[in-house]
Amino acid sequence: MRRRSVKTPLKPFLVTTKDAVEYQYFLQMKKDCRYKNMIVEKVDAKDIFDLVAKTQKLKYQNRYKEAWAVCSLDQYSKKADEIQEELSYASARRINIAYAEPSILLYFALHFEDVQPGSTSQMLTGIIKRYIPTFEWSEDYLKSQDGSKFNLTLFKDKAKAGAREGDLTRKLQLTNPNASQINFMRFMNDIAEFCGEGDIAYNQRTIS
Repeated sequence: MRRRSVKTPLKPFLVTTKDAVEYQYFLQMKKDCRYKNMIVEKVDAKDIFDLVAKTQKLKYQNRYKEAWAVCSLDQYSKKADEIQEELSYASARRINIAYAEPSILLYFALHFEDVQPGSTSQMLTGIIKRYIPTFEWSEDYLKSQDGSKFNLTLFKDKAKAGAREGDLTRKLQLTNPNASQINFMRFMNDIAEFCGEGDIAYNQRTIS
């Protein structure tokens, strides 16, 4: 009789955001990459402290192993150098914050080319649309076949995004040793550790 191999169960990994479009993006990531243990929650938060507190409550109520609160800083009228208190608050509660200034669009744009410090959301959208002309930052787009193609394009180029994120941070730190506009690679590395590298072969066949 053939013996079945036993795999260690994946531990639940929580991602929260207050934005409906970001929520849809991470749901699509969960689907396209087959991250069965990723839990995505949309949280009604008045500020970053509130987002962290509600993420902590979800984490401990449901005994999730790891939790990340995603913050596009323009939604909170914040700059990256203005969130040290929020980062300390989150760290004390064992919650991670994935942040980008001005928004998650910076993470997307870094998949395609280097980005200048201080780029606006309009500039970042322009970069993305040079490579993905159909791109729209909307729930309907992300639910479409074009949205799936966009997500899978990002997935295969995430190493390039990581290298460019590092270059951007080093450029900023030439004038301010503590400066950082984005920390998404820590977040993505944690996803790979807890959820796996992602199984996208099936999705690639269905949309090719």
